[in-house]
Amino acid sequence: MQKDIEITLLPHEVEQTEIINQKLADGLKLPQNHIKGYEILKRSIDARSRKV
Repeated sequence: MQKDIEITLLPHEVEQTEIINQKLADGLKLPQNHIKGYEILKRSIDARSRKV
């Protein structure tokens, strides 16, 4: 089943699939092995924050 969720990543985490899968699993409240794939729909940097 497909679900849309929003996760926040730091710029250096974007290329690390293990971190992405972990954050997806936390957001969906599922074990990581239940996640079969994902699609990034939007990428943006919040310029208001100092943490970039």
